[in-house]
Amino acid sequence: MIKIRVAYVCNIVSGISGAEEQAYQLIPALPKVGLDVHAVSSVPTGAPKSFCVEAKENKFGVPLWYPGPNFTECFLRIKPDIVLQHSMAVDLCRDLIRARNRLGFKLGFRVGANPMENWMVWPIRREPEPYFWYLTHALNNYDFLVAPSAYAKKELSFLYPHTKIEVIPVGIDVDSYIPTDYMKDGILKILGAARHEVNNYFPVVFNAVRKLKNKYDISMRLLSEGTYFSIYQNVIQRYGIDDVVGLTGWVPVEEKIKAFEVSDVVVVPSITHQGVPVSVLEAAAAGSVAIVSDLPVYDEVSFPVRARLDSFTAWYEALKRCIEEPKWAKERIREGLKEVENYRVEKIALRYKQLFEEVLR
Repeated sequence: MIKIRVAYVCNIVSGISGAEEQAYQLIPALPKVGLDVHAVSSVPTGAPKSFCVEAKENKFGVPLWYPGPNFTECFLRIKPDIVLQHSMAVDLCRDLIRARNRLGFKLGFRVGANPMENWMVWPIRREPEPYFWYLTHALNNYDFLVAPSAYAKKELSFLYPHTKIEVIPVGIDVDSYIPTDYMKDGILKILGAARHEVNNYFPVVFNAVRKLKNKYDISMRLLSEGTYFSIYQNVIQRYGIDDVVGLTGWVPVEEKIKAFEVSDVVVVPSITHQGVPVSVLEAAAAGSVAIVSDLPVYDEVSFPVRARLDSFTAWYEALKRCIEEPKWAKERIREGLKEVENYRVEKIALRYKQLFEEVLR
């Protein structure tokens, strides 16, 4: 039986709980279910030819390609049956569509947990082809879309009623995380792991922390970077919480996993999500209470504690309850450890294999 050959196009950078983090977990799992997988950088190098880093010499464990002048030249060498894009750059969409039209492979887009970020964070590129100004337009040219939740599928179906849309949530290597004792040192350790952008509203947590620190022993680490990094620095100093809140910037994946393991609570104050973000699953796998914005997608999972994003008191009360009711907090942790089993990356890889077989029939 001939293996399906997949080119997985993603960002080859170091980050926190984004497309690249999912790629580093999912790509190594795909060959284990019988797929022939090649990782491809989402940015052409401009070199005369594409070049490949051998599987044993990169973290993906599969051939890693850096496109030369364009993606067509790269895919001519890989000869993929399926190209799966997991990066939302609109100019990348344009280049992959052109390559698909020439080479005839099936092209899919893996929608992230927050596709609205394409409009809220990244600037619109005013290029000669206005049809590709927006991701919404570009995706009309794709053979299939992967939605990270049933809620996302409903929204995407409104925009693309004739496109095949499959629900496949993010996957996580559950066994990489070792849960630790809850508040074993008597200090509530809070962790935030999301880009500092308009789609994540951490000031609501800062206000809760400002009040909590006067009554309880707490500490908070905020991983990642972004446009609001310097703004958060100023807010933390102005609120007088710099003694309990620290901004780390980007950290290596090993340090990120350790940060989740030692945390008691993980906060995810997002404005919009169409899928359960990786950070929430990491919180569950690491044995932390996940406190999230009260968004529709969380109707699909039971373990996160939901708080209204526009209510400082709601976040304060949720965090205070984590301190004052440890039995309640530990029950939330037990629910998370049980439910995160559904998101094991090996299970998610099997669902991708089934999707690719359907697309190629």
